[in-house]
Parts: sequence; C-alpha cells; structure tokens
Amino acid sequence: MNSIRAPKFDYIIIGAGPAGMAAAITARTHGLSVLVLDEQLSAGGQIFRNIESLEATRNSEFSKLGQEYEFGSFLVRRFKKCGADYFTDRSVWQIDNNLQIHHVSASASKSNSVISHCQAKRLLIAVGAMERPMPLPGWTIPGVMPCTAVDVLYKSSGLIPDGEVVLAGSGPLLLLIGCRLLDVGVHVSAFLDTSMNGALLKALPLLPNALRSHKYLTRGLSLLWKIRKAGIPFYSGIQNIEALGASKLEKVRIGKSGKFFDVTADLLLLHNGVVPNVQITRNLGCEHRWYDVQRYWEPIVDDWG
Repeated sequence: MNSIRAPKFDYIIIGAGPAGMAAAITARTHGLSVLVLDEQLSAGGQIFRNIESLEATRNSEFSKLGQEYEFGSFLVRRFKKCGADYFTDRSVWQIDNNLQIHHVSASASKSNSVISHCQAKRLLIAVGAMERPMPLPGWTIPGVMPCTAVDVLYKSSGLIPDGEVVLAGSGPLLLLIGCRLLDVGVHVSAFLDTSMNGALLKALPLLPNALRSHKYLTRGLSLLWKIRKAGIPFYSGIQNIEALGASKLEKVRIGKSGKFFDVTADLLLLHNGVVPNVQITRNLGCEHRWYDVQRYWEPIVDDWG
C-alpha cells in the first residue's frame, strides 16, 4: 500500500506570532514556498492574540492598546496577503531528522482534515517565549493565576477581573498588564515587586547596551509612573508571598525583612519574567547553553539565528 506523500515546502515556519509572520513575508518576497503552522485559531501569537477580532468587534478597546497593536494589525494583514500557506489549530508533535514535520489538531475536541505531515527544505522555529513558573505557598488555590492568563481572557473575550486584585512578581510585562487593568477600571489593591535588593546595582554594567533601546526604557518608566500615580500601594523588595484561603483566595501574606502583613485579595496575579520555549529544540537534540543574565536555557544558534 502506497503511503501518502508529504507536501513539500522551501520553508516551514512553526509559529504565527510577529517573528513567524515577518519571516513568512520576507521568504515570500524571495519567491520561496512557505507553510506556517500555528496552534492558535488566528494569527498574532501571544502578543497580538485575537487581534483581528478585537479590532473588528471591539474597536474602542483595540484603540486603547496603543500603536504596537496598530502595527500588529498591519503585520497580520501583510501576512495574510503574502501568499504563504497557513494552517491554524496545528500542534507539532514530531520532527524527523530529514525535516518531515508531523502535526495534529491542537484542539482535542475537534477533527481536522488537513494533512498531518509535511516536508521542509528549511525549518524556522518561531514559537516565542513562555511564562516562567512562579511557585509559592498556596499557588494552587482558586484565585491565583499567571498575569498573562488575565491578558488572554481580556483579548479573547473581553473579560476583566472583579474585586480586589494584587499583582506580584517582577518584569515589564507585569507593569504593562497592571496599567492595562487600570485602563479598563479594575481595582488593583497592591503591587508586590519581588526584585532582589541590589538588582539595579548589579544591572548597571548592562546599562550601555540598554541605552541603545532607550525607547523600551522610557516605556518601562512611564508604566511604573502610571502605577505610582494611580495611588496603588507599591511594595518593593518583597521576599515572601503566600496565598491564603479555604476554598478560594481570601488574602495574600507578604514578607519583607522578617516582617509579615496581610492584604485582602480576590485575585493574585503572578509573573516572574518569560523564558524561551525550548520544547521543540530539545526534542530535536539541539545544543543549549545557560544564559546567566536572564537565568534560562537557550538554543545555541549561528550568525543566521
């Protein structure tokens, strides 16, 4: 019995976020046949999740997301017109040594008739980053969740949290989501910064390189100023956090310098930065190295990335 021959492409891209879309557009301008596989039902990745529907059906909310999302919408339109084949709802489960890629529906409840294997001459892995886990006592209590989960619910369905919200962790994404919650009227009752004491001092040697991207520094400072200006209690140097409650979150216990106090909360949002998603590169047997500055493993790449 003859096996079904896998369709061949010059370039297969896994991931339809900003990097994957931009790569597809560039490859098509050079005449390459391109296939993009993505787990989501629409292009945009985590950053621009549900951006087409958001702009079409909730334009007033879309406009609040700023110029980055206007650019994201423009990028999605260019991607859709570039001529690349694009399969949504696809989860890659195996990549052979000859770059034959096997993929299935990412939605367990759905059946999908798209051919489940394809052949690449070249492969680009553009699956982006994933949120760094932040385990702490009580983190499995209902009412404790990653801050990105709230962002996904807002972009996908327009849902926003109710009650007292506490933000805990570190990194610019936590500031961004905190400001976004303020913009839609959510009551943020406390911001707990878990950055280590002396972290800014340790980061000073990296300042010259950071100044090359001064727009990001300026944006971060503006987000921090917005949080402060809103009058949200801002606690820095937090060393201990514990979620307390019987059947759901009721309060957050905060520790600093051996002293503890409680804050009433209905929702605790956690974030401790993002790390590269290396599941596929690990599966392929790629060599990885430890990046001590950001404290994560990353695949070793050449000058072409």
